[in-house]
Amino acid sequence: MKRIVVVLALFVLATFGIYASAWVWYSPYANVTNYRYQLGGEAEDGWTYVDSSVESFSVDEDSTETLYVQLSLDGGKTWSPSGMATFTPDVLAGSGDERFMPTSSARRYQTMIDVFLGFDFSDTVNYNIGAELAFKNVYSPVSFFGLDVALSGGAIAHPEIGNDLWNIMWAGNIVKPAYYDMAYFVDAGLYADFYVGPFDFAMGVGGGVHFFENERRITLVSIGTYNMNAYVFAGARLERYFGSVFHLGLSYKFKYSFGKELPGEIGHSADLHIGLTF
Repeated sequence: MKRIVVVLALFVLATFGIYASAWVWYSPYANVTNYRYQLGGEAEDGWTYVDSSVESFSVDEDSTETLYVQLSLDGGKTWSPSGMATFTPDVLAGSGDERFMPTSSARRYQTMIDVFLGFDFSDTVNYNIGAELAFKNVYSPVSFFGLDVALSGGAIAHPEIGNDLWNIMWAGNIVKPAYYDMAYFVDAGLYADFYVGPFDFAMGVGGGVHFFENERRITLVSIGTYNMNAYVFAGARLERYFGSVFHLGLSYKFKYSFGKELPGEIGHSADLHIGLTF
C-alpha cells in the first residue's frame, strides 16, 4: 500500500508505505474539494481530475512507478504542490519516507465582472449603482495572496436640493429620476487580495473622477454642463464564492475629493456586489 499525505500549508508533507501497486491518499483538511493525480510526472495536460471522495488509485503491473497527487480547496482554482510516492516491487511493505515540499503554488490569473448597488455618503445620503471589472492575481507569489487591478464605474443619485433620500423612499419615489441630481464616476485601484477557503478579502488604494451637474459639490473643472472633481480612495472588499465562478460580495470605499480650494470633501460608499469570476 502506498500512502500520501498532501497538506496545503507552509509546506506539503508526503509520507507513504509500500504494499503492491496501489496508492491511497488522504488530507487532514475537511474542506478539500478536488484531487488530481498522474503517473510519472507533472505535465499540465496529464492530470486525472476527481472529486474529494476519490482517495485511491491502482495499476495492474508491478513496475517502478511514481504517483503525483495534488489537492484543491477551492474547486480547482488553486492546486497544492504534489505529494508523491514511488512503487518499487522489491521494497518490503511498511518501509517509508518523508519529503518536505516548497510553499504552495501561485494563484492563477482571473477576470472578475460584477454589478453593485449600494449607498454613497457625502454631503447627503445617496444611492449608487455601477459595475466593476477586475483583473485578479496579476502578481501572485503564493496560493493565498495576489495583486488585483480593479476598474469601476457607475452613477450616484443625489436627492434634489430641499429633499433627502429617506423622504423620497417614504413617498415611493425612489426610482423616479426627477427627484435626483445624477453624478457619474470612474475609478481604478490596486488591491492586495487574500484568499481563505471560499472567501476573498482585499484591501487597496486608488483614484478616480466624479462628474455632476449641480453646484452643491466641489469642482475642479467644468466640462459642458458637468462639473468634475478628482478623488483618491482607500477601499476593502469581501467576496464569498459559491462554486468556482459565482460570487457575492460587500465593498467599502473611503473617498477624499479635491476642489479648487481646500479643505476637500470626505465621502464613503458601501455596496453589495454580484458577479462572475473566470
